[in-house]
Amino acid sequence: VRFNLNPSVLFLESLLFLAAIGLFLPTLTYDFAYDDFIQIVKNEYVRSPDKSLRQIFSVFGQPTIPGDLYRPLAAFSFRLNNLYESGIAQSFHLLNVLLFAGIAVLVFVLIYRFSESKNLSFLAALLFVVHPVHVEPVANIYGRTELLAAFFGIWAVLMFGSGVKDNSNVKVWLSGTLFFL
Repeated sequence: VRFNLNPSVLFLESLLFLAAIGLFLPTLTYDFAYDDFIQIVKNEYVRSPDKSLRQIFSVFGQPTIPGDLYRPLAAFSFRLNNLYESGIAQSFHLLNVLLFAGIAVLVFVLIYRFSESKNLSFLAALLFVVHPVHVEPVANIYGRTELLAAFFGIWAVLMFGSGVKDNSNVKVWLSGTLFFL
């Protein structure tokens, strides 16, 4: 994926990133809620003090408990979050907010690739940022599954488009990997 180093584009991307952070900054004061208790607080994999690589990567070979869902990347991110700041909800919320801010920039880049209009891309991405449908995935820590899906999904589309444009098999295959994530 080529980055546009045009100062006006970088400025708009920065504004979107900061708007997304500013909008969801209050979530840093939230505690664990609802599914967070099951998936993080009471999850033995996430809370395990075992820092061995075998234990940390074990989630990729088994269903996510409870419910036998297969969400290893989300559980893995919770585990890394917990290793960094054990039991502190604010660090989990911070990562969700940063992921959402990154998604806002990717939405801008995606629309800009198709429209080549900075203004249209900025307004559409800003609408994406302020749309209330994003409150639950960002404010509830377990919503990270949706944030990761959006982040890697949009990035995969951008990478695929770049690979086709550049006639790069590496980028096309990388886009498949990103989509898989």
